[in-house]
Amino acid sequence: MLLAFAGGDGRPEPTAQLNATRWRAVIDTNLTATYITVRTFALGMIERGRGSIVTMSSTAGRQPGGASVAYAAAKAVW
Repeated sequence: MLLAFAGGDGRPEPTAQLNATRWRAVIDTNLTATYITVRTFALGMIERGRGSIVTMSSTAGRQPGGASVAYAAAKAVW
């Protein structure tokens, strides 16, 4: 069983002040890292014919709040 709860850095940040470098860093921390982890474990689970994967998101992806737009976008996907 894989429990993929990676992420963080959802601190408030005005969208107009969020640059592309910061966007990529937050997306990589919260979305890309989870994808890589899930894919890595899924390959072995498929090979063995069993396994479970649980991911956790954040309310930031569903409701307006103080988190940055990059964090909210990453969490809305999962």
